[in-house]
Amino acid sequence: MVWNLVRRDLRGRYKGSLLGFLWNFILPLMQILVYIMVFTVVFRQNIEHYYVYIIVGMVPWTMFNDAVLSSSGSIIENSQLVSKIYFPRTVIPLSMVISKFINFLISMGIALLILAVGGHGFDGWALASLPVAVFCLFVFSLGLSLLLAAADVT
Repeated sequence: MVWNLVRRDLRGRYKGSLLGFLWNFILPLMQILVYIMVFTVVFRQNIEHYYVYIIVGMVPWTMFNDAVLSSSGSIIENSQLVSKIYFPRTVIPLSMVISKFINFLISMGIALLILAVGGHGFDGWALASLPVAVFCLFVFSLGLSLLLAAADVT
């Protein structure tokens, strides 16, 4: 059931748009390129490679923000499904967080590719700790989403 809800969310997000699922790649790429242009050309900072810090912070924050905002009202938005059949209610916020997490993985891949093309090397320890940080982000987003989804119902 979780997988079907995730697919429904991923398909429904860009249904009817010209590029469809390609927006999952185009949107983060354009956001990252805009940030690079803004912080290297318009707002020059005294910090070398400032856009790297922006990209590395923006991608996880966007996932966390999208996951918590979309899943906090997800049970009420799916009230017709909740009232018709019995299933664990945690499935709905879980599917929303997984959907946002899939978009996050795509965005993170694009960000890592841009950083690699930009000549920014990766430290071995940083790459080794990346899965742990991503897992912690997922668990924290899921926990807060479940809490807020339950609080929104009451």
